[in-house]
Amino acid sequence: MRSWMVRGLLMGLLLSGSSSFAQRLITMEIQGFSRLRLSGDGRVVLDGSGNIWIWAEQTGWLYIRADGGLARRWEEGMRVHTFGISYDGAVIVGDDRSRTQPYPEGQAFRWRLGVGVEYLAAPPNSWLYTVAMATSWDGRVIYGYGALSPIRWRSWRWQDGTAIELPLSYVWACSADGSCVLGQSGFDVRWCEDMGISGPGGHDISADGRIVVGGDWRWVEGRGFERIIPPQYRGTAFTVSGDGRIVGGVYHRSREDWDLEPWAFIWREGIGFEDLTQKYAGLLSEGAQLEEVHDISADGRYLLVVGTRPNPRWGRDGFIGIIDTRVTGDVDGNECVDDGDLLRVLFAFGQVGSGLPEDVDEDGMVWDSDLVLVLQHFGRGCR
Repeated sequence: MRSWMVRGLLMGLLLSGSSSFAQRLITMEIQGFSRLRLSGDGRVVLDGSGNIWIWAEQTGWLYIRADGGLARRWEEGMRVHTFGISYDGAVIVGDDRSRTQPYPEGQAFRWRLGVGVEYLAAPPNSWLYTVAMATSWDGRVIYGYGALSPIRWRSWRWQDGTAIELPLSYVWACSADGSCVLGQSGFDVRWCEDMGISGPGGHDISADGRIVVGGDWRWVEGRGFERIIPPQYRGTAFTVSGDGRIVGGVYHRSREDWDLEPWAFIWREGIGFEDLTQKYAGLLSEGAQLEEVHDISADGRYLLVVGTRPNPRWGRDGFIGIIDTRVTGDVDGNECVDDGDLLRVLFAFGQVGSGLPEDVDEDGMVWDSDLVLVLQHFGRGCR
């Protein structure tokens, strides 16, 4: 009963005030300097020190507690490192370095909202410590690694209480169902449950495991590599949407080693490379610059970014932001509200459910109000 109450409270916070019918940028203060993660549904931000941002703008940063609850005060939160998050943000994985048994230097864990912390037993070996790095969308499959000595690591896969070792030294990102993972075996590779080492490694992997991004490229199984950053720039792709069609990262506007100024970018299949500071200039304060895309929601709607903006006291401030890229009425996601969107709503008329793209006003039903919104914004974004 308690688990459902806490989960209900969280979902209530998530949903309240979260609907928006226009593109917007929500900013938050930087809490640390770790890689940021975004839940697949785009509603929860995770930083590496155990803080999660609940996307109701009035809540601010909340901290995870060992009992499965959430705390506003730093003193009540766990002292842990966190690296992976489930689709709905209710499962978080990482490592607890304060735990010295059974491994002397720390142990991997899974935290579940309303349930609490579960420490994960790695396959039998002489581990110094273990770390959970990535989880499937449902939080049931977890990938991690452990140290057998200060210079020797081995990875493992955990599911439903059973862990197996993998032929990889390190892992960091997995597919939606946990069947494929990106890791290292002398060089970066993709490992899949049914195929073993079967493709290149990179920074991120699509939901079905068939698309990998990293460096200045995107790799598609059966098609190979394609360059996504223009040749006159240097850059790195960090993250990819669930369907693999949207890629985000950082680039530099020359190929010179001295050019270290970072600029955020996205690349979209069928559209190509775009500078985010230019694309979303209307959402930014004067002089602000978007520097990196850390993560993308599964549907590609939300971009988790970091940037800087002028501060009259000491030059520039850093900030974290979530960009809601949605154009009101743009059902098919091509940034143009046209007859294609109108037809999508008409053919889906009467459908009930959450997350329906045709449910423009997000009230859980495709109805006349959705048609009205499409018609009101007809032609927006079209060239």
